[in-house]
Amino acid sequence: MAFSWFGETVPSTIDLAPGAGGVPGAWAEIATMVDTNYFANYADTNVMANTTNWYRVRAFNSVGISPYSTIASV
Repeated sequence: MAFSWFGETVPSTIDLAPGAGGVPGAWAEIATMVDTNYFANYADTNVMANTTNWYRVRAFNSVGISPYSTIASV
């Protein structure tokens, strides 16, 4: 699963929740992106076929942490 986003130059975290009966399971941070330079790419190479996974992203800096992005399911 590969995805990209566009935004300010700030670090971001990526969280994953594996599927559990059509709803997200427990969230876990799977990556931290640093200095995205306005455009970031991430590939989750651990995705299994015929499963649904949920992803969310949020940015952080010395001032604080943003709210989570809209959840995307794949």
